[in-house]
Amino acid sequence: MIKNQKTIWLAAAGILLVVGGFALNRYLYVTKMAERRPLSPRPPASSGKTAPSANLGSAAQGSSTSTDASGAVPSDIGTSSVAPTDSSKGDAPLYVTTMTHMEEDFKDDTDKNLFERHVANMRWAMDLFDEYGAKLTFESEQPFSKANTIWGTNILKEVIDRGHGVGTHAGFGATKGTTLTVAELTAKFKENKALVDGLVGAE
Repeated sequence: MIKNQKTIWLAAAGILLVVGGFALNRYLYVTKMAERRPLSPRPPASSGKTAPSANLGSAAQGSSTSTDASGAVPSDIGTSSVAPTDSSKGDAPLYVTTMTHMEEDFKDDTDKNLFERHVANMRWAMDLFDEYGAKLTFESEQPFSKANTIWGTNILKEVIDRGHGVGTHAGFGATKGTTLTVAELTAKFKENKALVDGLVGAE
């Protein structure tokens, strides 16, 4: 009996150690990420500061590229007159893509503070991506699209003007057990597209 109790206590202690380790690791990760992300949006890329070169191998040589007055990154970002070293020959770039969904259950069309928070986060993300010559795509569902008009801030047009991408997001029909017909789904797609097109243009 005593032996069984000791085994149970040892197993429980082991489980607690493992769970505690995971919790600590998660806490440290979240804390570290929070330190990297500013509490307020970054200054515009057009504020005169120099954007780091996308060619990390040439960064030490002083190669850098600035954004222009519109905040757009020139197409030649990352080019360098420094020849690659033997160790970098044959290296391939790593492409990462993101689609930021402005979901259908967001309340931006009824909560101005939430909308303004999303706008600030979007500008912060665009500033960050502009520094590295990267591109974002924001896909909007109806509440967020409508909020652009309701609150008088067309952030989706701003996204396009800054050289990033905008699309429609379709969360409807994804729920298990949906009963929408093809005709109903098609109508909803058209409605979402019309809302976004009205903000950024059909192009």
